[in-house]
Parts: sequence; structure tokens; C-alpha cells
Amino acid sequence: MKNILILLAFCTLLSCSDDDNSKTTNNEIPANQKFLKKITYPDPALYYTFDYNDDKTIRKITSSISDDPFAAVLSFTYENGLMIAIDRIRASNTVRTTFSYDANKKLTGVTSGSAYRPMTYQAADNSYLTTSPDGKAMKFYVTADGDVGRTVTQNANDETYIGVVFNPQKNGPLFNTNAIALYVYLMEPNAIVNYGSLFSRRPVENITYFGNNPYANTYDSQGFITTATEQGATAAKVFEYVQL
Repeated sequence: MKNILILLAFCTLLSCSDDDNSKTTNNEIPANQKFLKKITYPDPALYYTFDYNDDKTIRKITSSISDDPFAAVLSFTYENGLMIAIDRIRASNTVRTTFSYDANKKLTGVTSGSAYRPMTYQAADNSYLTTSPDGKAMKFYVTADGDVGRTVTQNANDETYIGVVFNPQKNGPLFNTNAIALYVYLMEPNAIVNYGSLFSRRPVENITYFGNNPYANTYDSQGFITTATEQGATAAKVFEYVQL
């Protein structure tokens, strides 16, 4: 009888252990349901939160700073599956950027405020030719994932080149949602330098802009980026996810 009780206790212990392991596994968000919820900077007072529509497209990005130099809130509007507007909302003002398309769903123009800039799609290198808000010729090269791989701005006497190196084997912060980088950069071209690592579907490993600016990234077991540390930084940006 004593042996039977010991055996029952041992089996119960194994059962509890299996249940705990099951709970640990089940608590991990399935890879295809993992969506970026928050990015926290080394200064925890600065962070961005992300909200989504029912179809899992990005609805809103909110900064913890009410008058962030970039934007306190970016609000995205869609029509027939295409992004047609971004409202950049600050404490001081709101500016709407709208986008137009051709029958093939390629961008044909961008309007910021009252200023319209035409766009030409070039299929050979999957790029768009347009102008910057101050009238300089710009070319955006788009990757297969919808990220912006590089931009070239034609100045009076030279060119300004910005290149982005992605890790195609890992998942960036916006891997499961729609690509927004091109639209954000059309709204604010300087965003590719300051926010390039935040708005990509693949993780950024380096941004070339007057020299290399590498990132040291860490990833979870599913290959999603969890932290990114810029060269020279003493702490990392932290990426948090939610199940949708």
C-alpha cells in the first residue's frame, strides 16, 4: 500500500510538471498573431504605442511626448486596402498627407498640406521617383517586404545617399502588419534616419548616412526583434508585442 501511495504521488508530480510546461508554451504568442504593441527608448519616458484596425493594419502610432518633433500621433486612413492618408497630430497642429494611386495600385502622387508632389513608379528596380518637400529630386527603393532599402536625394551639386541593411532571416517589429515605411518617409523624409529601425517589417542592422550606424539586435525564439542598440548607445530600445 505504501508503494502504491508513493507511485501515485510521483505520477501527480509529473502531471503538474507537464501542466506547467504546457502553460509556458501556450503563453507564447503564436508567430502569425504577434503584433508590435510598444517601443520603449533607453529613456523610459519616451515610448511609442501601436494600435490596429480589425484587419490588422496599423491604425495609430502614439508618442508619449505630446509635441514630439516627429509626431505626437500618426493616424492612418485606408480605402479599398490602400493607405490614402496619414494625419500627423501634434499639440500645436495637425497636418494631413494624402496619397493617390493608378489602376495598378502604384503611387502616383503625395500631397502634404496643400503641396502636391507627383510620383513615378519604376518597375525595373521597384522604386519611386519624386521630390522632397523642398523640391529636391528623390528616389525611394522599396524591398520585397515593402521596406525602404535606400533613398537618394539629388542636391544642387551632389547626392545624399541613405542605405538601410535588413536581416531577411529575422522578423522586424512590423512583420505581421502592413508596410508603412514608404508612406511615413514620403510624409517626413528625415524619418528614415531617426526612425528607420522602428517602422520596418524586417529588422534593421545598419543605416548608412554619412557613415555606418549599426544596430546590435536581440531576438526571441520565433525570430522577432526584442531589443535594438544603436552604435554608441549604452542602452537599447525595447520592443513589446501583443496577440491579435
